[in-house]
Amino acid sequence: MNTLQNYSSLIAVVKQMEADLGLSDLSEAERLVVAAIGILQEKLGASEFVPSKAIIQQELCSNMSAPTFYNALSELLRRKTIEVPLGRKKGLYRLC
Repeated sequence: MNTLQNYSSLIAVVKQMEADLGLSDLSEAERLVVAAIGILQEKLGASEFVPSKAIIQQELCSNMSAPTFYNALSELLRRKTIEVPLGRKKGLYRLC
């Protein structure tokens, strides 16, 4: 199997995982934000909240425009894919 075939197989696995997790209807930006939060939470601890500044600087989100990033955060909050600490409206996020 060559490199492009390996890539194709990986993409198929990822798409199936997204469908299994109910993430296939998210935009690309929303999926990248979810992944970035997950990566950062893994470093900090699974239950820790991650600052938005760290999320937007994470490699997966670093090329995203600010409006796209913040729209993705808003939509993920609306869908209850991510959450903020009690008593806060923004700034710190974690996966639900």
